[in-house]
Amino acid sequence: MGFFIDSYLIFVDLCLVMRFIYTICLCFVLPILLINGSGCGKASSKKINSDENLEAFAIDALNDLKQKDWHSFAEKFRDNGSIRFSPYSTVNVDKDITFEFGPFIMVNVAETEYNYTWGYSDGIGDPLYGNFKEYYLNTFIFPTDLTTGEPIDFLAYPIYVNNQRSTQNSVNNLLEVYPGADVVEFYMPGTDEYISMDWKSLKFVINVVDNKLQLLGVVSGRWTI
Repeated sequence: MGFFIDSYLIFVDLCLVMRFIYTICLCFVLPILLINGSGCGKASSKKINSDENLEAFAIDALNDLKQKDWHSFAEKFRDNGSIRFSPYSTVNVDKDITFEFGPFIMVNVAETEYNYTWGYSDGIGDPLYGNFKEYYLNTFIFPTDLTTGEPIDFLAYPIYVNNQRSTQNSVNNLLEVYPGADVVEFYMPGTDEYISMDWKSLKFVINVVDNKLQLLGVVSGRWTI
């Protein structure tokens, strides 16, 4: 009889211990797990601008321009509301053209023959004057490869994410104009034939708006005097 009583008391003690542990977990451990879980969620949301996502976004934007899909390209800065085109690596906030009011204006600009002054040529200082889809696109987005005479296919060259490769004697102030932004660069190195001065680059400046990647600017790069 004493054995059963002892066993029953041990069982009761175990139940009390388990209840105590359950209470501790419910009151202290579970809230900590929930807080950490929400923190993990926040951390993962920041991965929207991972190198992989940034590269894919930039490739998609480049293909939009190549295929002249203005609507798709314009969607990439809808939430940002504007986009700046810079013909040289030094971003000139006063003279580089910025299209405001979102996608509608960009589509209209791309599909019309209206001429703009995109900036001023390096060295000479003449106005860079022309429309978007013929002049600017062919001169600064897809310039001619001097060795082949064909438009440069930037996708045939390495892509650099937040690791700018183009170098020249002009000032690269991109990160000063766009603090905190991500930069994806398509870079064609120069050739021995032209003493490496025929290099070209195309950079997409990207930020995160409402947990989505959005385009801030398109910056072309080349050797300058």
